[in-house]
Amino acid sequence: MLSDDVQDIQQPARHIVGLSIRASLNEIIENNLGNKLREELTRREFEIANRVDGGMYLVQVYDPVPWTPDTPFTQVIGSEVAKVGKLPVGMTTHTIPAGAYLRFLHVGPMKHIGASYDAMHAWLAKNQRSGPCPFDFEYWKDPRRLEEEDTEIGINLPVKVTTA
Repeated sequence: MLSDDVQDIQQPARHIVGLSIRASLNEIIENNLGNKLREELTRREFEIANRVDGGMYLVQVYDPVPWTPDTPFTQVIGSEVAKVGKLPVGMTTHTIPAGAYLRFLHVGPMKHIGASYDAMHAWLAKNQRSGPCPFDFEYWKDPRRLEEEDTEIGINLPVKVTTA
């Protein structure tokens, strides 16, 4: 369920090291790709040097084309690092740019996050804050508890980002 508390926040740049796939939302759901990627990263997180905490990020990067559930996009699931060191085999790096973001809060099991995304998009349209979004990201404080009833997942949309 989407919390009513939408926040305008400033975020610093965050460097993420993790695993990446390119697929459509339908492919991700049908083949359980997101969960498989998260499970693999959980098994391999000890390989990531300079980790900041035990949380994980899901970054979703969209191409500048009309989006449908069949449109491929890139997903990166990774850990924040203080600095990028030598990348483990098969891993990638991604930088979430510094800037202004809208933060939405999903409360409840991950399996219900689709309804929160639907409510978030309705909120954006109602508040005239919608428009093309090149990426979004989620933060999972405890990726091992994503199906618990009290799980909180921050969903962040860029309003204005700073490029270096």
